[in-house]
Amino acid sequence: MDNNSLGELWLCEAYHQWGNCFKIKQILHSEQSLYQRIEVILNEKLGKILVLDGSVMFSEKDEFIYHEMIVHVPLCTHPEPKDILVVGGGDGGAVREILKHQEVANIKVVELDSRVIEVCKKFFPNMGKVWESPKVKVENIDGLEFIQKCSKNQFDIIIVDGIDPIGYGAHLFEEEFYYHANRLLKEKGIFVQQTESPFYHFEWVCKIFGKIKKFFHFIAIYTIPMPTYPSGWWCFTIASNSLSNITIPIEAKGKHISKMCKYYNLDVHKSSFKLPNFLLEKLK
Repeated sequence: MDNNSLGELWLCEAYHQWGNCFKIKQILHSEQSLYQRIEVILNEKLGKILVLDGSVMFSEKDEFIYHEMIVHVPLCTHPEPKDILVVGGGDGGAVREILKHQEVANIKVVELDSRVIEVCKKFFPNMGKVWESPKVKVENIDGLEFIQKCSKNQFDIIIVDGIDPIGYGAHLFEEEFYYHANRLLKEKGIFVQQTESPFYHFEWVCKIFGKIKKFFHFIAIYTIPMPTYPSGWWCFTIASNSLSNITIPIEAKGKHISKMCKYYNLDVHKSSFKLPNFLLEKLK
């Protein structure tokens, strides 16, 4: 966080040769947990923003885009998702969206840093209240360590709602993690992970795609606009071993869920898989 010549306080994220800046109206919270710096800042246009180690995780203004799309694309594709694993997701946004699917029976959230959950309960009550649901169970443990100890075929869907592929979360983007994720999925299981900006992080996106492809028969990338993220354009990688139609939503499900969403609908679901040539060519 930096002061400019006018005495204004700004949060500036640096990504090699580029970055984003957010004017800070107020610092609402700042602490150093066992794993990272956790901050909540207030921006006049974006509302409250969660910041981990200097990187923006989400803002109140646009978080619904990310959370709806990381959840409803896989859940509206799977015929009967009952058991869901969320790796990361300590803010509660993904869990909030999963709970819109009445057929879901169990949601296991593996969030290493318990302080993220507690901070979000306080400052983002729209998401924090989801932890009261009897369907939700939380385990504060490293994601790789958790899936290594699990027996196979436990989950219908695995959602990796994690941080960037650097630092202490980097191993969630490695082949060992994908091997165990594949092992944990049931027969019609679906895996989905946030996989950075296809513009600024192009090489990362392609590298991660190649790693996941080694362990799943069917794989695809879909994209979303994300105003507060680098380049304003973000992507997810979705994969399955037996569902070849992972890009096609179940119509009745999609129509029902879209009534509860601000961003997701059937047309958005389908169009999110339309990729530009420069990315298609690299992923062949």
